[in-house]
Amino acid sequence: QTMGALNQLDTAILIVIAISVAFGLWRGFVKEVLSLLSWIAALLAARVYSEPFAGLFVNTIESESIRYV
Repeated sequence: QTMGALNQLDTAILIVIAISVAFGLWRGFVKEVLSLLSWIAALLAARVYSEPFAGLFVNTIESESIRYV
């Protein structure tokens, strides 16, 4: 009897682990892509809407740079 060869149970366990790793990598990739897209959307929204919203605070906030924050 040699201990070097993989039996069917070992092979099945390795396949399950490999599938789990692949799903985990895919979920992590999708999560990071969605996170990056949300940052890009937030930056674009800030760029587009900062000036109109700053105009709403002309009478309230004196400093122009602070109004844009």
